[in-house]
Amino acid sequence: MHLRGKYPFKQNKEIKDMLEEKINSFLNEEEFVDIVSYMYNKEDSEEIIIKIKSVCESMNHALGQNKENFIQFESFQKV
Repeated sequence: MHLRGKYPFKQNKEIKDMLEEKINSFLNEEEFVDIVSYMYNKEDSEEIIIKIKSVCESMNHALGQNKENFIQFESFQKV
């Protein structure tokens, strides 16, 4: 639903392909913030976003990286 709202003029196949690509890869901070904000009220979304950012920071630290916040879609679903 988020992709459909963001890309209202794309065909169903294009949306499905985009979804499959994201499911098998990473979400950047802008993407996960948009998704969470779309799905939850303001208070809940702020709390969830903080948890996701914490997971991102832990992953970056474990990998020895200091980059923009990215999270695997699978890990995103678990938060």
